[in-house]
Amino acid sequence: FLDEYFIYYSPDFEKNHNSHESLIIGYNNLKKIFYCLSYGRDGKYKYRILEFKMFLKSFKSLKINRNLPVIIFSFQADSYRPNYNMDFKYICNEIKNYLNGKNFLFERKNINDIKANRKNKYGIDVIDNYCEYISKLIDDYMFNKHCDIQLIPFYLLFEHKRCMYRRINYLIEKKYVKKDCNKKYDNIVKKAHNVLRIMVESKKRYNNDEVIDIENLKKAMLILKEIKVNEYNVLLEIL
Repeated sequence: FLDEYFIYYSPDFEKNHNSHESLIIGYNNLKKIFYCLSYGRDGKYKYRILEFKMFLKSFKSLKINRNLPVIIFSFQADSYRPNYNMDFKYICNEIKNYLNGKNFLFERKNINDIKANRKNKYGIDVIDNYCEYISKLIDDYMFNKHCDIQLIPFYLLFEHKRCMYRRINYLIEKKYVKKDCNKKYDNIVKKAHNVLRIMVESKKRYNNDEVIDIENLKKAMLILKEIKVNEYNVLLEIL
């Protein structure tokens, strides 16, 4: 973990002290640089160069949570093709964590989220935050005629459901899961797409100074609640 306040390509450079993982894949002692893979202000995850002196500043920062782990991987040329076996018990454990809304960071690294607070939600419970967000949008529009809809979270929700659908199909191919699970989950993907469609349409209307259909936003909230119930039941079948 490095303090991104000192990392020149970070969005937090000279703005905020933020402890964030950095993947170092090599170094050059002569040039005194590390080769890294990381996100940056350009929004891309790509190959980047980090000077030793910048690394030391960020690594020794007093703002870093020293309870965060340092993980070192060693490359062995004679064993670069390991055997990976499907661990269905592990998958089931991760599904249980998702359904129980557990903090995945704590589960995997035994640490709490840097910005953890009681309002944070995890796993399937994140859908409750979506409903709360839409409810606030409705109130803001009704009382202030303001409705600044952020679409990225709804694209992420849709992509997450599509990703889960593909994972279920893979488990079906490997004969871990019953065939009808993918049909049931496909309906969840369609519902997530419907929510995204409503939010895109509402944002367009607001940007064009047209009246937003509040009933449509309420419908999106109802669909989200349906998604939570349906997804819980489908994933429970897998267990």
